Amino acid sequence: MKLPFRVASRILAGCLLVVVACAWAWSYRAAHSLQCSRASGEVLVLADRGILQVDFVRGDTGDRGFWWDDYRREMFWGRALLDLEKPKNGFAGLLADFGFASWSYDRDLSFVDSALPGRAVFMPLWFLALIVVLPALIELIVVLRRRRPGPTTSGMSAG
Repeated sequence: MKLPFRVASRILAGCLLVVVACAWAWSYRAAHSLQCSRASGEVLVLADRGILQVDFVRGDTGDRGFWWDDYRREMFWGRALLDLEKPKNGFAGLLADFGFASWSYDRDLSFVDSALPGRAVFMPLWFLALIVVLPALIELIVVLRRRRPGPTTSGMSAG
């Protein structure tokens, strides 16, 4: 039972790595997004120039359904939004230079009395690829260490 699980986990890790690598390369060609809106909230996932942006809004935005590449109705998105809103100083600024950032905001809609709370999260796609491949890499290192022969004591003199 252990062997099929290992094989399946390695195949899955390899497939995920290929998907993330393709998304990374594809994001440099053009920005792409997937948006899902329901009465309970909205989620936007966008890949732009090596950055993954995930945007959550809680509350009814008035939209319903799924949209592909609907990010253009926003004024700024992806790398441009990260560069505009990122912290400029300190450790948070250093992390933002590498593509890691997160902040809360309020989305004002004309038909809603109060603003809807939202959160934007940014991470570089290379980090996502590292997270995907790291468990398989650790397993490979463990397997290689088990197969390595230990030191032998034959032929050594005691005195």
